[in-house]
Amino acid sequence: MVMRKLLSILFVVAVVTVIGTAQAGTKSEPIFKPGVVYKLAKIEASRLHIVKGEWNCLSALISRENAEPPNTWNPQKWNGAGSGAFGLPQALPGSKMASEGTDWYWNPQTQIRWMIKYSKSRYGGVCQADSYQRRNHWY
Repeated sequence: MVMRKLLSILFVVAVVTVIGTAQAGTKSEPIFKPGVVYKLAKIEASRLHIVKGEWNCLSALISRENAEPPNTWNPQKWNGAGSGAFGLPQALPGSKMASEGTDWYWNPQTQIRWMIKYSKSRYGGVCQADSYQRRNHWY
């Protein structure tokens, strides 16, 4: 377990080193390409025992909630034209993801962790949250 967490941390450090950082406000935040965000999200979902079928639901939910343009997987997406929701899960307000980590604003793994726990507590699971979102166009 410790080794797996260490490998996950080393992977994130390597990714950040390769893709660089950008200044945003007073702190440095990584710039992630959509494919990297997808891989980091998948690592975190796996760590939380999300199996293939559930991953498909979670991925579809993120793609619908976070798409503009499609498949951007942007952890810093802010819905300024609508609700003001933020991040991969389009949480409203985004700051409630801080319950999973102080890096909630930019870290896709923190956002996925929050999203999975939110989906389980509110809907009973990620597939149930996905189904609810498909019916209601929000979750």
